[in-house]
Amino acid sequence: MARPMKARMRDERGYIGPSMAIFMLLLIIVLGLAVDLSGQMRAMQKANDVAREAGRQGAQALDVDAAMAGEAQQVDPGMARAAAESYLASAGITGQVSVQGGTLLDVTTATTYQPVFLGIIGISQLNAAGHAQVQLVRVVNGQER
Repeated sequence: MARPMKARMRDERGYIGPSMAIFMLLLIIVLGLAVDLSGQMRAMQKANDVAREAGRQGAQALDVDAAMAGEAQQVDPGMARAAAESYLASAGITGQVSVQGGTLLDVTTATTYQPVFLGIIGISQLNAAGHAQVQLVRVVNGQER
């Protein structure tokens, strides 16, 4: 026997209101953005970290002949660039290295992040860049010289 119409209208089992459906959709969108944008931030941090480390590697390539002769400490530009580029290659990140004045290395890196949720709407990658400048400094007994 069928229930009366009034009883059926008050029975809300299995019913999701339109506002709840919209809220859930917005929640999924916000969570997706949070996941993908935090992933891009991690990629930026990695790009910056790799740029700093590549600069440090390059700064280790001292011009030994000039240092032994008592001249100003500076890097061998070719060796410094090669050492930094080798580090970038081993880290799997592309970048550019320049040596300025024999004591300053400038490293710029670039990488991408493959989004998890933004791929659904056609955003297949997010770019992330890093930059570092490394200054070669001579320190004797805790004092910069």
